[in-house]
Amino acid sequence: MSLKVFNEGTAYTSDIIEAIEYARTMGAKIVNCSWGASGENLALKDSIEGKDMLFVCAAGNNSQDIDTNFVSPASFDLPNVIAAASMNRNGFLSAYSNYGLNSVAVAAPGEDIISASPGNTYVTCGGTSMAAAFVSGEAALILSKSSDCSGNALREEIINSSDHLSSLVDKVYRGNKINAGNALAGIYPDPANIITIEGEPEEPILPPDEEVGDGEFFELYSDGVAEKAWFNNLVGPSTANGTNQSKYSVWGSLQEMISPQTGDLTLKQTDITLPGRNGLDLEIGRIYQSDQSLFGDRQIGGDDTNFNDYSTYYLNRYALGTGWALTFPSVEVREAEGEKELYYHTGTGPKYHVEFTEDGSDSNLEDYYKKDVVFNNDTTYLNGQVTSTYSLTTSDKTKRYFAADGRLLCIKDRFDNEIVFKHTELPVTNIAPNNDFEFVETEGM
Repeated sequence: MSLKVFNEGTAYTSDIIEAIEYARTMGAKIVNCSWGASGENLALKDSIEGKDMLFVCAAGNNSQDIDTNFVSPASFDLPNVIAAASMNRNGFLSAYSNYGLNSVAVAAPGEDIISASPGNTYVTCGGTSMAAAFVSGEAALILSKSSDCSGNALREEIINSSDHLSSLVDKVYRGNKINAGNALAGIYPDPANIITIEGEPEEPILPPDEEVGDGEFFELYSDGVAEKAWFNNLVGPSTANGTNQSKYSVWGSLQEMISPQTGDLTLKQTDITLPGRNGLDLEIGRIYQSDQSLFGDRQIGGDDTNFNDYSTYYLNRYALGTGWALTFPSVEVREAEGEKELYYHTGTGPKYHVEFTEDGSDSNLEDYYKKDVVFNNDTTYLNGQVTSTYSLTTSDKTKRYFAADGRLLCIKDRFDNEIVFKHTELPVTNIAPNNDFEFVETEGM
């Protein structure tokens, strides 16, 4: 079963614990955990300890020793927790994989893994999340043969049936590499029998270089996408013609989030959803962010009180009200003294500074560590009004085109289905102070 506790890559401990309790109630025996947070989370540890379930945990993708750099839950010293490192096809630990002679019990394949992806496609992935999935699969095979096997016993079967590689002996407990065939056949190699791996470790194909959640927040571990393998592009008549689609929905959801780091409030409201062809749906919504709500900075000097305004991006772009915007992506263009800075706004809250690099696979978004999007200069699209200047391409080959001023022009999928945006400017009469106001009053009044 799939239990959703993460929202945009982060989750609260309380939500994870609730999901664990639900899974136990529903009879789950194996829990795959491709997420983590730095430090020892005692509440989560208490929730896992003593349960007759095996928790398979990705070790993480930060190239660090989690014996000394504690990561929850992978570093938990519990008999029903097994942490998995990532290795490549040559038998070496992936350069980005975390490790630990005490904390990491096994290694499993984690590079060049073909996996299912949204949009009826497959992708080539890498990361300890992939490795954890292999270990969970082996646990399920063992359980299919011995249905009464406890979580603790499953862990011991996986560890004791593993091969022992010379390339892993300094990184993983006993140099263990999983061997599902051994586990099903009841073969338990002698830990002293070390298989020699020749050669040198290769450079990582997909170094995620990702942040790890801290404190109350947990972060999903990313699976870097190297290249798309479009195996399932065939589309039936009903999909091609847009029939048998669900009807549009109105006021679908309302989300409220408060950042524990900054205290900023974010509200997201989905107003209407219109189904489109091949999954290219149009979702219209609004977002409120408290850090975009201030538009006047009050300063006191001498005998006067001066209100010196600074305008926010949301206010200038949408004018929906203080702090409010539409949930469409856009590009913020800042120009000062002949220099231009670009910021990509996702429409769901996060924004990223654009920094173009020479690496063709780089996202060109500063501090965005995944490899599933690319922001580029792009003048290939015309929406009937203006030509595009920028585009953002996602891993499913969907492109979002933007004008020179950053407004969204089109969303176009790999089947050439389009959602076209056209913009009309109308004069507005407003007696309220605008973004260039100066207000002076007698001090104390």
